[in-house]
Amino acid sequence: MYKLRPGKFSALTRVLEDYSDISVFPIQSLSNANYFHIDEIKEDLLTLEILVANKSQGGHSVNNEFLQNDLKMDQKIIFWFAQKFKPGWLEKCKKGFVSLRDLKNTDNETYQCLNNCGLFEEDGDSQLLGQYLTALAYSVDKEKTFEDHLRLLQIGREGEELSYEYERVHSNTININKAYLENNDLGYDLEITLNKNKKFIEVKSSIKSLDYATASISRNQVITAQETEDHTQNNFYFHFWLIEKAQKKLAIISYAEIRDFFNKEISGTKLPIQEIKFNNFSSSFELVQ
Repeated sequence: MYKLRPGKFSALTRVLEDYSDISVFPIQSLSNANYFHIDEIKEDLLTLEILVANKSQGGHSVNNEFLQNDLKMDQKIIFWFAQKFKPGWLEKCKKGFVSLRDLKNTDNETYQCLNNCGLFEEDGDSQLLGQYLTALAYSVDKEKTFEDHLRLLQIGREGEELSYEYERVHSNTININKAYLENNDLGYDLEITLNKNKKFIEVKSSIKSLDYATASISRNQVITAQETEDHTQNNFYFHFWLIEKAQKKLAIISYAEIRDFFNKEISGTKLPIQEIKFNNFSSSFELVQ
């Protein structure tokens, strides 16, 4: 299988940034890139099928499918590589950045490529790549398409960002940790440090109307909420977002308010995902400007 290496990755990015906007790829006229001979660059681009034969005009051109997303060029290469080869590290995307950062110790070359394209940063471009890779990881099981998973992730991320901004403005916070970027196994999305204790928030978002929207709450999230409330001085809340084009509504639900809607775990069996209807809390929704 093709191996991502930082130096070669930079060379491929440089070449594609310079020539991706033309129909015929002038491979013979390119100078060497980042100390790699241009024939080696060409061979890699052909192996990755980023460069394909142009039957109508002769020579080669950039694969149009490679260009069909809003990622930056270096991120396009990462995503294309992951699509083509389904590398082992792709599964780590399901757990979040904390799992991907482990590559620094086990596969440093791949880690450097991911880091160099900004995957671990918090800007919009980096979050988009993370969503693309996570959607791709989930779509491998074929139960939903990549597009289905990506849409769900984008709806969820919009709610998480809305909750972050809401808490930043409305709470007397010392610090807000975006746990949703780092680790999907924590059982919460935001960790908020207050003056005397902490507040944890799990965010659920829907673009459906109130009567049809549901929140899928995992066993881990239920247990985390229960243990936070019962065994610490901290508080656990759920944010339910109704996201529509013209307006956004938020219901802030304490663990005490939602716990009676959870099924009880029976000895010897694991609690399944809890599907909680948004309209159970219809009176709690308020318009957020």
